[in-house]
Amino acid sequence: MYNMKTILIIILSIFISMYAFSQEARAFISDRLRIFYVINGNLPASTANNVIQLNNQEIYNHQFNGNFWTNSALAGSQAMAKALLCEKSNGGDFYLQVWASRLLSISGKIVYVYLIDDSSNPITNWNNAWTHYGACQGPNGCWPCAIGYAANPSSSDAQLALAAGQLAMGNFYFTKADDGGSVGINEFKKGVFLHELTHTQDNSNARDHLFLIGSKYYNYGSDGTHYYAEVLPNLASGFKESLANFPQMGYNRYGKHSPYVVSFNSFASDGGLLVEAAPVGITSGDVAFANELIALKIPKKDVTMNGNKYFQFDYKNLPVKYIIRNEMVMGMIFYNCRFYMKADVFWTAINSSNHQFYRASSWPVDITFLELCRAAKPSEMAETAIGLGVSRSEGNPYFFPLALCDFFTSFRAKDEAEFGTIFENTSLLKPYIDAYWVLRPTIKEKVGNKKTQAAIESIKQELGFN
Repeated sequence: MYNMKTILIIILSIFISMYAFSQEARAFISDRLRIFYVINGNLPASTANNVIQLNNQEIYNHQFNGNFWTNSALAGSQAMAKALLCEKSNGGDFYLQVWASRLLSISGKIVYVYLIDDSSNPITNWNNAWTHYGACQGPNGCWPCAIGYAANPSSSDAQLALAAGQLAMGNFYFTKADDGGSVGINEFKKGVFLHELTHTQDNSNARDHLFLIGSKYYNYGSDGTHYYAEVLPNLASGFKESLANFPQMGYNRYGKHSPYVVSFNSFASDGGLLVEAAPVGITSGDVAFANELIALKIPKKDVTMNGNKYFQFDYKNLPVKYIIRNEMVMGMIFYNCRFYMKADVFWTAINSSNHQFYRASSWPVDITFLELCRAAKPSEMAETAIGLGVSRSEGNPYFFPLALCDFFTSFRAKDEAEFGTIFENTSLLKPYIDAYWVLRPTIKEKVGNKKTQAAIESIKQELGFN
């Protein structure tokens, strides 16, 4: 039994460690972010006094000087800057800082952040706003978006040497109501910042060239956008969004409108997934995969999303190769890998796979899952089905990423070949899939029909790792 004095010392030590880590995280963020206040997004960046770089060191020291801080219309943007760089007593957000600093360490490079005042100066010249600040057009203003230079073929070597990318957020986004009617900055919107920040670190190629028909790209379908509940035509695009979703899930795990809670509840209740109707004149291929689902006579509902035709299918009726294309499904898989696997193992895998994506049109899903499995495997263990299948007292954590793929596709794969359709080039993962498939009946029986967080815990226990 610990006495009260010992307990107080332990608690004090924890607070001291958290404070030290917070200071370290804030300092790293201050060093890596270049935050710019854009007065009018319609004007070129060369316009005198239109773009003002914020002084990170002053914000870090809780000094708020200049036009950015005196403009009462910018309360949301001001709160975002404080959340990233200040101590809690001055608006800092410890968990946001932890996630942001960890993400920035993936590349270790500078990221440019443009906070655009589209409240005082609504954007009408979207060509200028995009060209100069990377601003994306939203329903009523600048929608949060990012550019990762390594994944952008037009990026120059000089850009890549200095910076990882850029992101833009309009002040109107911080002032508008979210889905729950909450106006102003909150955990959901700060989570969106992490989502966009992740895009700047992601080297993977979206493989858009595979979805170019005529002069139009269909990697996000005909409408060029994506929804949390959508099954995308392009698995690589789904991967990029899912990779950006998991930090958002981790930061806003229990908050209002938590992306993880909302998505997990939809999965657990066999909720609907959206599929955009095939473009007119295109009848085959991944762009028109809705036609394949219709041909299979899978029950559906017709729905309209912002004027565009979609179909809604239940999770339980979709083939696994399509379920995995939903960005929230793969996002939940990555989130649980991070939550249950050792932090150093997880981030080693992410860094290793991201390095392999650099300026390469590769298989991002397969490589990432291979590295997640590989990072959890003892280095001396043979990477063969026989070697991986050896029973170990330390457990088999290297199967956990594959088991999560199985769980979040409801164990619907009828055989190993169908399970392989979750991935792009199954040969990369074949030894792991072969060995996992031997254990799969036991894991499936252990989980049963349960779609709960406790069921994921039972998978971890069955694989025998801490």
